[in-house]
Amino acid sequence: MLKAYLNTYNYGKMFFQLDDNLMTIRRLKEQYIEFNETKEKDLNKIAGILNALIIFYSHSSLVMFRDFSGLLKKYK
Repeated sequence: MLKAYLNTYNYGKMFFQLDDNLMTIRRLKEQYIEFNETKEKDLNKIAGILNALIIFYSHSSLVMFRDFSGLLKKYK
């Protein structure tokens, strides 16, 4: 379809060039995945990390992450 021979890296590069927000979305999504995969056992530390993530998301320029911060806050 693109009339070009592309490897996976090039497809990804072209995808992220479609919109400047896509890289930001990916970075913010990865932060949430890292939080979910934490090996931390101390509930106070986990709560602190979650609160920091909620604050970070609530100040995002992207509405979807500001909304998501509200969900995280409500259901933490």
